[in-house]
Amino acid sequence: MPMIDIIHKLEKLSVIEDAEKWLGLREIRNMVTHEYPGNEKEIVDGLNELHEQSLYLSSILENLLVYIKKRNWL
Repeated sequence: MPMIDIIHKLEKLSVIEDAEKWLGLREIRNMVTHEYPGNEKEIVDGLNELHEQSLYLSSILENLLVYIKKRNWL
């Protein structure tokens, strides 16, 4: 299953609140992890944005744990 489909399924299951926001975070992650000469500012900006989104990422983890526990997978 393509990642985009997985993300939309997670949104339907209420594991993530907004598929588009998650896709945006993935773009930032890609920007941060691909180190090219001369893009240090983009990496720093991306890391700062991910830090700002840390509460959102924590809420996703909590939603995922609730989903898993409801199904007795944990």
